[in-house]
Amino acid sequence: MSEPAPPILIIGYGNPLRSDDGVGYYAACLLEASEWSGAAVAVVVCQQLTPELSSTLSEAGRVIFIDARAVHSASDVGRIFYEPVQPDPAASPNLTHHVTPAALLTWTALLYGGQPLGRCSQLGRQPSAMAWSYRRLCVPHYPVSWRQCRRQCRLLVPLHRYANL
Repeated sequence: MSEPAPPILIIGYGNPLRSDDGVGYYAACLLEASEWSGAAVAVVVCQQLTPELSSTLSEAGRVIFIDARAVHSASDVGRIFYEPVQPDPAASPNLTHHVTPAALLTWTALLYGGQPLGRCSQLGRQPSAMAWSYRRLCVPHYPVSWRQCRRQCRLLVPLHRYANL
């Protein structure tokens, strides 16, 4: 009898108070409440990546990070960027405010001796002027539509694309 495949872990992150940056957070909320979440798929919703997530990553076979990507070309707005994520030994896996997916995989490898195969799905968003300001909240200026987010969830996390990571 073969062992079940390690679960796929989906980590959606971003700041929902800076609406255009919150698309990963919102997408993970939707996925967590949908049929995607279950025994084979675990969903984590967070505002930022932290080293503590490496424990959860160590138990996964694959991880998909969902985030927003600032784009400045109108043709890239709404485009979904898929990129492999690998540990980066040259990058300092620091404990500061900004932890990247590669740094998180590096922490997982250092602490647990291995890491899941990783992909990053990023939705191109043109940052609002307010998104660049840390003094004001962006919710009223640039709202992320739940309906739009739902439509894009299926495109952000096409699990069939990751069958052969």
